[in-house]
Amino acid sequence: MATYNYPSTRLVAIILVLVIIFSIGTAIAYTGLPTGFSVAKLIDKLSLDSPPQDISKTIAEETAPSAAGSFDTMLLFVGLVESYYNSDVITMARKVTQIDAEVQAHTDVAGTWKQITACLTSNCDKSSVYTFSMQAIETLAKEQSKSQRSQLILNSLAADGLWGDKDLVSFSKALDSANAIVVSLNNPQVSETWTKYIQCAGKCANSKELMFNFLKSVLNT
Repeated sequence: MATYNYPSTRLVAIILVLVIIFSIGTAIAYTGLPTGFSVAKLIDKLSLDSPPQDISKTIAEETAPSAAGSFDTMLLFVGLVESYYNSDVITMARKVTQIDAEVQAHTDVAGTWKQITACLTSNCDKSSVYTFSMQAIETLAKEQSKSQRSQLILNSLAADGLWGDKDLVSFSKALDSANAIVVSLNNPQVSETWTKYIQCAGKCANSKELMFNFLKSVLNT
């Protein structure tokens, strides 16, 4: 099969200059040469000597998951777990449908998503659905690791998984980091849901529901 070599960025720019010059020449034939006009100045303005754009970098930037998309998908996972805990079949069906579409843009969570759907199909326990969903949220948060909200989510989930664990140092670091971000955000809703979660100290019967509420407040800021 014959291959077609696309013109370089520099060649395209030169052709564009020639077209512009031709158009200006046509206009001059009717209106006269503008005062101070210079073809050299025109070429200089178009910066033909600038390096061509890195197309591969542009494609990578355009296809990378956006922060908004990642946070919206995290919120869907929270809603899925919440609906499973509440035995809300209609909402759960909607969340499953929405998440399945979103996973196409977040391939890193595809494996976890298969585990979740298999778990739901087998009517597994709530704790397993919670664990798998938090893993998916953690993966999505890592996609936007420079975001303050992502750091808060990652640290709060780390602390959540270490309540009562023997690794006191890791737990303390995660909890302290999460609390520092909550304070810096200075968001009343986030602060309120965080305080309720902390007061539970991982021992309340509704500790998971309190984490749902906290995550929702963070994701909705």
